[in-house]
Amino acid sequence: TGKTCVNDSPPRCVAPTSDCNPGCSNSQACVSGRCIAKVNAPLPPLDDVPWGVGVMPSLAHVQGAYYLSYYDRNKGNLKAAIRQPDGTKTIAIIDGEKNGLDTGDVGAFSSIAVDSGGRIGIAYSDVARRELRFYSGRELTGGTIETVDTGLAGPGLKDFVGADASLAFTAQGIPLIAYHDSTQNDLRYARRISQGSWSIDTVLSQGAHGFFADMAIDNGSAHIVSLQFNFTPLNLPANTLHLTKKPGN
Repeated sequence: TGKTCVNDSPPRCVAPTSDCNPGCSNSQACVSGRCIAKVNAPLPPLDDVPWGVGVMPSLAHVQGAYYLSYYDRNKGNLKAAIRQPDGTKTIAIIDGEKNGLDTGDVGAFSSIAVDSGGRIGIAYSDVARRELRFYSGRELTGGTIETVDTGLAGPGLKDFVGADASLAFTAQGIPLIAYHDSTQNDLRYARRISQGSWSIDTVLSQGAHGFFADMAIDNGSAHIVSLQFNFTPLNLPANTLHLTKKPGN
């Protein structure tokens, strides 16, 4: 089950319990036998995201070439572009359309990186399926797309994962992704073991974590910064930045 943010002392986001007697009202959550008023935690579904092409861009600059990924919200596509040092440009639809047919709403929260061998990687959210995906290829066409995290949380339960994705490669070319589980309000971290196989780790979970994650690699370790939403008694945010270190190799 998901978490509910409550106006406790201090305010926090927790998994509700079922031991309140009498039961709680709709504006309250049961937490360890107590009915506590709910507060609203921000979630990333795309109601407030503007329509258009070029939404949520991500940039990499390698050996004079610019690599750009972005969300075409009008069509629900992940697109990418390369501008070579001589000015030559290439633009392609990476996911969301095949042979002119729509295949789903994908491409939000993209993050692009290029490994030391020149392989392009893009992490992004499959909005329609609530999944985290990863594109890998030498070019913008002909690469592979794999599901990193399905968001499955149990029988009939599926989290919204993949928001605020941040992709980086180790020196050995291993892709690492930090991202937000927007249902559980957790910070998650994925490391590729082999093509199509990833290890998934929940890094921060006690509270509303994982917002606006960003990651950098140094000496084989992943350093992740993310925002935790806290709440005051007046339901105003009193946020905390967390820096977390995870092994990369």
